[in-house]
Amino acid sequence: VYYLWRLGVWSPTLAAGTTRSHIPGVREYLAVLLDPNIGLVAWMPALAVLTVLGAAALLLTRARRPADLDLKLTTLCCAVSGPTFMYGMTQALNVNSGGTERVSRYTMWLIPLALPFLEAAVMGVERRRPLLITALAVALVAPYLVYFNPARSYAYLWPTRQAALLYEYAPGWYLPLPEIFWERQMGRDTWALQDPGSAATAQCTLILLSKRDPNQPCPLTPEEAEQAQRMFHGGWRSVWIVRQGPLDLGRAGVFGEAR
Repeated sequence: VYYLWRLGVWSPTLAAGTTRSHIPGVREYLAVLLDPNIGLVAWMPALAVLTVLGAAALLLTRARRPADLDLKLTTLCCAVSGPTFMYGMTQALNVNSGGTERVSRYTMWLIPLALPFLEAAVMGVERRRPLLITALAVALVAPYLVYFNPARSYAYLWPTRQAALLYEYAPGWYLPLPEIFWERQMGRDTWALQDPGSAATAQCTLILLSKRDPNQPCPLTPEEAEQAQRMFHGGWRSVWIVRQGPLDLGRAGVFGEAR
């Protein structure tokens, strides 16, 4: 209310020009969770698994003590806050941004919201395997402290190992946001979020083809070129060309990206 009253916008970031107010698509909304470059699942899989286990434990058990009810109410608040936070993250103009080393700085905001779910998972495991959580904590925290040391500069201009493997062996299973793909393949920043231009992986299994800037290193087959031109004439500004990887995983074809 204060920002609307004094600035005329609901957030000062809109007035500063660092965010844009829009309704995100599904891929854009879930990028901070699932994207192999910036997502929480790719970089903190143990936390993601324990969060799911904790949510299941809370749903399947009844609150017998006041502390159990408090934990359920806390996780409910986090379950509501998390999707709201994720919506706010999609409003940023610079989605492909680093935080500590690789994971997106916006993704880091979700970690505190996962702690109540983590507590529920720990309580459930400790009853059956009291030493397992301690051993798991040591095994995870030690390498995390080294790899995600805040003193390390963030890296966002080349694809991660997870993304490179996915693009090579299972292209089409996950199509990244154009900004993330283009910046990491080309090695430089762009402000063109929806249609930054054309780019391709080194193996030419995944190609982002732009109508306004079609230059990219992979030659197209006559069928791919014809289908892409047909989609450009139909109003698409950029399309994905997906080819089978060496293991024949994923889907091949030409798919629209931005109109």
